[in-house]
Amino acid sequence: MKKFLVLFLLLFSIFIVSARTEAASVAFSKGQAAFSESDFKKALPLLQEAYKEDPQNPDHIYLLGLTYLQLDQYQKASQYLKEFLDKKPDFADAYFPYGLSLYRQKQYAPAAVWFEKAKEKDKKDPLPVFYSGLNQYYLGDPEKSLTTLKLVDQMAPNAELASAVSEWVKDIQEGKVPKEGAEKKEEKKWTIRVAGSAFYDSNVILDPDEGNIAGFQTNQEDAMAAGALDVTYLLHRTENSKLFVEYSGYQSAYANINFDFDRFNFGRQTGGINFYYKINDKLRWRMPLSGTFVNLGLSKYVLMGQGASYFDAAWDKKWLTTFYGKMVRNEYYASPTNIDQIRDATQAIFGFDQFFFVPNQKNMYFKAGYQFTDNFAVGNDWYYTQHEITAVFGTDLWKKWSLFLLTDISPRRQFKHVDSVYSVRRRDVIYNNTGALTYKFNKTFSATGSYSYYKTHSNIANYTYHRQVAGLSFAAQF
Repeated sequence: MKKFLVLFLLLFSIFIVSARTEAASVAFSKGQAAFSESDFKKALPLLQEAYKEDPQNPDHIYLLGLTYLQLDQYQKASQYLKEFLDKKPDFADAYFPYGLSLYRQKQYAPAAVWFEKAKEKDKKDPLPVFYSGLNQYYLGDPEKSLTTLKLVDQMAPNAELASAVSEWVKDIQEGKVPKEGAEKKEEKKWTIRVAGSAFYDSNVILDPDEGNIAGFQTNQEDAMAAGALDVTYLLHRTENSKLFVEYSGYQSAYANINFDFDRFNFGRQTGGINFYYKINDKLRWRMPLSGTFVNLGLSKYVLMGQGASYFDAAWDKKWLTTFYGKMVRNEYYASPTNIDQIRDATQAIFGFDQFFFVPNQKNMYFKAGYQFTDNFAVGNDWYYTQHEITAVFGTDLWKKWSLFLLTDISPRRQFKHVDSVYSVRRRDVIYNNTGALTYKFNKTFSATGSYSYYKTHSNIANYTYHRQVAGLSFAAQF
């Protein structure tokens, strides 16, 4: 009887242990899935349950510590990460997060030990070097901190980390105290920008997007007011991907000719989604999809749908190359006088942009780009190909000022067929030069003065025009 009882108790205990192990495994799997989707609040109770059921499993301890770290509960994070390292002292991937959990608690001396261990184990990872430099600053050695932070630049980190390094180096060199936690910027879910503008416009045209209308009177100088609203919402985010929902609206109103509201006021409403996927630290894929409705006065003008694919390649810390392809469909509401003048079209667009970010100069960059457009229009009068070259320069100036300059040239817009009205093949050369000077009052409010000069030269006189627009805009971004 005693033997039977002992055997029963042994089997029962094995059953209980097996059931608890199974429950821990299920909870851990669910927590691991939530963690991989960056849903750390959902992952935490699941990983706590897994740890409670099987506290000796190193995987449960490690992932629980990482989850606390992601939720900014640094004391708990260091507790579990230390417990894990006591069991697995040679697991190098835990060195950096444990050091970071100590750093966040301002335990700079012990954090330095673990950052050094992480640097030794992976000499190509810039993050331990970066935080080691920050840690040295708070240990009271700004010169050593500067030396270490400059090493990060040589390791070609991603653009976000390079920007953070630049900010810290600049602050330390200028004797400023960098803000604690500035290296960890939380991404906002909502971004809202509201702007109001007043412009002088030397030439009001019926088509604000490049094309003058044949026979339309030019050089109608006028004052114009405009309002804009841009809204972006971060709908979904994982470690490597982001999905944004976006809206952009614009409406203008001309002063002197506002009595003819049905012809001259221009409105644009755009809505869409934008998907980002980080392939690795140097390559990113973007896929924006959007729809746009344009009105001229009270009349519907054009409906546009667009899909695009962008690849951003950061092949050095100073260089970023973007390759892209777009498909655009334009449907015009107005009825033309003949079939050849139907502007409905599908556009195939291909191009690239090359950025150069000037080292040790905050937010200074150059961009050169090329774009080819094939406008497959229904009507022969609007079937053309276009080459476009763009050059951009942007930089922060003194204090709160920044400068933006753009030159955009289309040296050849070649139409495929003889124009049905003028009996010649149309050829256009298009220029756009824009300069903008912005003053930021604070993180929310800014003012921008701008000037643009547009010119289209065509072998058909009625399509030749030039236009100047100068204005002042006030914007608030939240």
